[in-house]
Amino acid sequence: MMLPLEFFESRGIRFYQKGEIRDKHINSPDFVQSTCPICGGGKLWLGYNVRNGYFNCWAHGFADKWDLFRFWFPNENIGQLIHSIEWPDGLSTYTPPQTTSSSVFKEPEGIINLLESEQHCQYLRERHLNPEILMMYYAVGAVVFGKYANRIFFPVHNIDGKPVSWQTRVISQEKPAYKAAPHEMEAVSIKTTLYGEQYCSHYDTLIVVEGIFDMLRINTFLDHPVQCVATYGIDLRREQVLHIAEYPRRIICFDSDKKGREKAAKLSSDLACFAGVTENVRLNASDPASAPDIEIARLLKFAGKL
Repeated sequence: MMLPLEFFESRGIRFYQKGEIRDKHINSPDFVQSTCPICGGGKLWLGYNVRNGYFNCWAHGFADKWDLFRFWFPNENIGQLIHSIEWPDGLSTYTPPQTTSSSVFKEPEGIINLLESEQHCQYLRERHLNPEILMMYYAVGAVVFGKYANRIFFPVHNIDGKPVSWQTRVISQEKPAYKAAPHEMEAVSIKTTLYGEQYCSHYDTLIVVEGIFDMLRINTFLDHPVQCVATYGIDLRREQVLHIAEYPRRIICFDSDKKGREKAAKLSSDLACFAGVTENVRLNASDPASAPDIEIARLLKFAGKL
């Protein structure tokens, strides 16, 4: 195994120490500085703490090493690269500043019982979803006034079933289609969770899809939850990858477009360094949410549910 700075030097990524060059951003003996691949440009904003093994950027604060490595090495197995480096012992005890949430879960105003709004229910039925099942298992609501009016409310639960964040989806042509909870209204960042994970902990096989509607189409096909989660898009955070890696068998079923296929392959590569099996499944439909019943049934059979 290589030490972090040895690894970066071998890959042509230069970090500068205090006193090595004249730059106002290099002001601590515990940090070495380099350019940040996330921000771009030539300024030495990205700091690496040699004592505790974490990254911090002058522009956007704590920098997740998984995100940095994806920018530095877009075509390589990120998990294997990270695990090939001998990080400082302090890394295991370091906790980055919690600047992404207030630790208090707050719902938006204007939510009513989903079944009391025929407009919201009709939208869900048109997308092959049963409003009663969604309300029963996922506490889905209808937002009828306030900042998030004319949207469907999806609370996000952690693995223990506790609500920690939320997302909404508009039922009209308004943009953007999705709006997530602002940081001050979520207990943890939504991108550290997997939507639907509260029903999956006892399964060995996990189906991973991009969006909430993809997940709900699969998870309500049998009128009760199965082992499927959504990642809220195709750009995953380290915490999400680690959650997925806990399952012995992972089935990735992202959208069928080029970007979806590329990101599915990328996720499989990131999971390759963990125990278990990762399989990619591509539907004939553009995404699981729009897939016909026969394709959903085949996917569930492949996962061992039919």
